[in-house]
Amino acid sequence: MIRLMSFMAIVLIVDIVFLGPLGVSIADIPLRRVLIALLILSSVVSLFEQKLAVTWPIAFFVTVGLFLIVWGGIVPQVHGVRLRMTLAEVQPFVALLLVLPFYQLFRYRGAAFFLKIIQRCVVVMAVIVIVVWAASNVFGNPSVGMAMREFYISMNDSDLGVYIGPLADGSFRVMLINFIIFPILLCYHNWRRTDLGWSVFYALAIFATGTRSFLGVWALIVGVSMLRKRPVLAVPIIVIVAGGAFFYIGSMQRLRVFEFSSDFQSTSARFVQYFSLMDLFWQHPIFGSGLGANAAIIRSVDAPYSYELTYVALLAKLGVIGSGFILAALTIWILRLMKATPNWLSILSLVAAIFLMTSTNPYLINLVGLTILAFIIALGAYTIERSRPSTGYRPLPLDGVRT
Repeated sequence: MIRLMSFMAIVLIVDIVFLGPLGVSIADIPLRRVLIALLILSSVVSLFEQKLAVTWPIAFFVTVGLFLIVWGGIVPQVHGVRLRMTLAEVQPFVALLLVLPFYQLFRYRGAAFFLKIIQRCVVVMAVIVIVVWAASNVFGNPSVGMAMREFYISMNDSDLGVYIGPLADGSFRVMLINFIIFPILLCYHNWRRTDLGWSVFYALAIFATGTRSFLGVWALIVGVSMLRKRPVLAVPIIVIVAGGAFFYIGSMQRLRVFEFSSDFQSTSARFVQYFSLMDLFWQHPIFGSGLGANAAIIRSVDAPYSYELTYVALLAKLGVIGSGFILAALTIWILRLMKATPNWLSILSLVAAIFLMTSTNPYLINLVGLTILAFIIALGAYTIERSRPSTGYRPLPLDGVRT
């Protein structure tokens, strides 16, 4: 069973890394949805067969189920939310149950095995993104980026969901490269020491995607790591990098993704969204309007429930009770994880990076985003378990090397 689960997890990782929000479909059936369902089912069967000493996986399964019943069933129907919209937004939350199979796989095969697979896949994907950007910006051949976009569209006829393809300045946007994997790997490589080579490589890949907010994420993680490990070099290197980036941005007129006018327009759109979502919140402040609900301002006709302001939208949909429940659960998990490992600064950096990336972009509440979040939660649970004296293990860093 574990071997089969490992194989399915590897296929899922490869599918997500290289195809982002799309994915391979066989006979119009998305492969990743099948893999997620089989992994969750296998983990539940294994959970009851082996009778693990820890009981939190069962509690987690029941809690997620109750959450989906209340805020994905009862609350939205009480407030007249269209069932089709509710089901569309609820589906990605099922991916949170991947915490169970990921956790079981970490217990039997170790976390380092799967982190290495993710690292190798993301390195290849990052190289592709850098090559596409260089072809357009350095060699003046934007057809490479257009060919990549056609490739992605041909893989799946459904809506791209999150934009994939070349931008006006020649950058190439791929969701997975834009999202959480970079902070995971940056914390992974910098867990015990600052690795400037990998940091520079990931920074270039992030820059090549043309995503402004993630430059700040890279600066956050590398800055914290350097201040901890190489404080003498931290300030001058950060100043040099920041100065070089501003010079490049200022000298490239075609770099439209960094234009202040474009930034102002996108900021204005989010500003309007904020007040509209807060109006929705005040209509039902206690339990919220439920998943699938939308405010007066709609950012997407195809997905009216989706907003860039992720956490404001969740507050409006879950209300004080639902939001407080999730916040309390995450706070307890983070505090326990910080106690379980001496690398608490890396953990805080990772949490801050994820919040920074997902607070003003719709990268979290979807199948890919919540799958990655499930991986992180399972990784934390595995780390917490190995830190307990009763398990017979000493705490391990993510690279699998005992300290």
